[in-house]
Amino acid sequence: MERGATWEREAVRDQWKALEARRRDANQFLLGVAATVAGLLSLLLALAREACGFTIGGAAGECSAVIPPTAMLFFWLFGALVFVFGLRLCWRASR
Repeated sequence: MERGATWEREAVRDQWKALEARRRDANQFLLGVAATVAGLLSLLLALAREACGFTIGGAAGECSAVIPPTAMLFFWLFGALVFVFGLRLCWRASR
């Protein structure tokens, strides 16, 4: 007697395809979340203009630039692109 009919094999194959699709969507969603967080961190780094030292009494000491303007521009562009890319991946995975 034959082990498993054709329709049983096709049913198992369809179940595996559905499982692979769910895993692919979950991986895409996790990648999107990671890219969104990385883009947000890059945008937050672009906001850091200067760092100031404070005394114990709370008075501001001298301030110095944290990153040069060209690096700040890079962080803005990179952060915005990665943030939008991550949101797009999350949106596509959740559909």
